[in-house]
Amino acid sequence: MIYNTIKAYIHENASKGLSQKTIEQRTYCLYKFASWCERNGLTDLSILTLNHLNQYQTWLNTQPLQNKTIRTLLLDVRLFFNWCENSYLIFDNPAATWDLGPQPPYRLPDVLTETEMNSLLSIPDPLTKLGIRDKAILEILYSTGIRRQELKGLNVKDINFDQGIVLVKKGKGTNQRLVPIGQSALYWTKAYLDSTQKRFQHRHSRLVLNQMGKPVGLGVLQRIFILNKEKARISKRGCCHLIRHTMATHLHKNGADIRVIQEILGHKKIDTTLI
Repeated sequence: MIYNTIKAYIHENASKGLSQKTIEQRTYCLYKFASWCERNGLTDLSILTLNHLNQYQTWLNTQPLQNKTIRTLLLDVRLFFNWCENSYLIFDNPAATWDLGPQPPYRLPDVLTETEMNSLLSIPDPLTKLGIRDKAILEILYSTGIRRQELKGLNVKDINFDQGIVLVKKGKGTNQRLVPIGQSALYWTKAYLDSTQKRFQHRHSRLVLNQMGKPVGLGVLQRIFILNKEKARISKRGCCHLIRHTMATHLHKNGADIRVIQEILGHKKIDTTLI
């Protein structure tokens, strides 16, 4: 009963165009809750009470989980019960007055200094086939602040070299936006494209390709960043998102308005940009 209702909820979430990452997160959180219910003989939503939810919360607090993770698990359960109530699947919502405890403090993300960023950009060897590709990747990430997933989905035609604009068609939540791109990134992107045209007569429409001329995966982009970060002897935590945070911070320090940065990054809420 609980699992079937969860599946219906997830299906409706997917139909609204939520990102795959969000769908996977909510599925994980709710299946974890359903598993706990099953172990405790709770097989029907209608019998669940606020006391049961508090027991689940207490159990989560005994697990080796970070406070932020626990809060996400609880928030997704509360969202689920709110949906059940609005869908008339339950008449008494046990999560309506559920106290999830204090909001965990935000941890500010790491950012690179301008010196560290320049050091990172200097690592790839543009005289090699993969080096010029990796150089273009790092330059694009730093110039535009786009996400790793968004870079993966970029097509060559999404870059307007004349106007210095990138069309991000596969943004978070399927949103599109236009992002400015600087001259240095455009220069190295063009150099990279010239090198791939010589190697692949029928080049794929995607921008970033592997040695076989096929689109790269997210794992490859992550490895490229980590390898070059290690060579630059940068110990700060983070993957490609570290460049995104760095780009935004450098823009702000150099006088860019926070609302402009919000538009470039594609944030729905200004609070996310402020952090």
